[in-house]
Parts: sequence; structure tokens; C-alpha cells
Amino acid sequence: MDDIDILNEALMLGLSIDLTRLNLSGMDLVGLYLSNLDLRGTNFSGADLSFANLSGSNLSEANFKGAILHGTNFENADVNGASFEGCRLAHANFSGTNLEDSFLRRGSSLIWRKIND
Repeated sequence: MDDIDILNEALMLGLSIDLTRLNLSGMDLVGLYLSNLDLRGTNFSGADLSFANLSGSNLSEANFKGAILHGTNFENADVNGASFEGCRLAHANFSGTNLEDSFLRRGSSLIWRKIND
């Protein structure tokens, strides 16, 4: 079973399974509701998470390198140690999220909305 299949099954059935360290690189995850999940260390590199809801999720050490995060909701998420290198973050919502230990680098397209209100 692929990691995307594991995620889909968990979301559809409301299963409480280990979702840490999934490989979701390059996936189309547009508009998915991934709120309040433990997604520590998950690889989202190159994925399209436009308009996805990741609010309240544990995304520590996650890799978002090169991901499309247009309008993505990170409100109150734990992004400690996450990498956002080369991301497109237009209109992403980071309110209540501490980005201090996250990795941002040139090449990230930053148009912030509601950062640390």
C-alpha cells in the first residue's frame, strides 16, 4: 500500500494510524482536510497543497521543499524544524504558528497572510 493510500484510508475511515514520515512528494493534495493530524517528518516536497487545511497539525521536521502552498491553512500548526525552501506560499495562513525554527530560503515566494497575530 502506497503512502497516499494509507493517508486516504485514514481520512475516509477516521482511522487512528501512524501518519508520520509519509512520502507524499509530488502528490496532488489540493484542498485536503489534514487538520489536527500527526504528520511529523512527512515529505511533501513538490506536492500541491493549495487550499489544504493543515491547521493544528504536527508538521515538525516536515519537508515542503518546492511545494505549492497557495492559500494553505497552517493556523496553530507545529512547524518546528520544517523546511519551506523554494515554496510558493502566496496567501498561506500562518496565524498562531511559530516559524522561528523553520527553514525558509531564497526562492520561496512569500506573500504572507496572518502571521503570528
